[in-house]
Amino acid sequence: MIQTKFLMRWFERSGPGVLITHSAGGVPGWETVMNTENVEAVIAIEPGGFHFPEDEMPAPIPNNYRELTGNPVSTEDFNKLIEIPIVVYFGDNIPEEPYQVSTEDFWRAQLEMARIWAEVVNSHGGDVTIVHLPEEGITGNTHFMFSDLNNQEVADHMAAWLENKDLN
Repeated sequence: MIQTKFLMRWFERSGPGVLITHSAGGVPGWETVMNTENVEAVIAIEPGGFHFPEDEMPAPIPNNYRELTGNPVSTEDFNKLIEIPIVVYFGDNIPEEPYQVSTEDFWRAQLEMARIWAEVVNSHGGDVTIVHLPEEGITGNTHFMFSDLNNQEVADHMAAWLENKDLN
């Protein structure tokens, strides 16, 4: 909650802008969207969780790290997520099938949850795009894609998304 309050204050002081989140910062990012009108879009890099309407919670996704669940929120809060464009990025080395290495299997489950979340948000009229970089022909990315050797290629992809959404 401290991170969310910090982000809310930041957007209240700075005015409208695009929020970029990473990993565990994804959840405070969604909560910031729910608590301020100044977030115009979100670029989420491998976020660590997703919020669903209380009455549309998906089944937990088992994996070798811990069972992955969505975070329930009120319909009123969830509806704030459908008002802005959102893109979620995932890098390489995410297995397609259950995998014995727990941290890698967690990201397999997280990518699966992201796709379910995008379907739910988009079914309510939202605008979520899930980008699994290898599917875009961009490879060589870790969980810290902004520090990988091809970070300019990833940044160019994000810039093109922003331009497509008239947020450049």
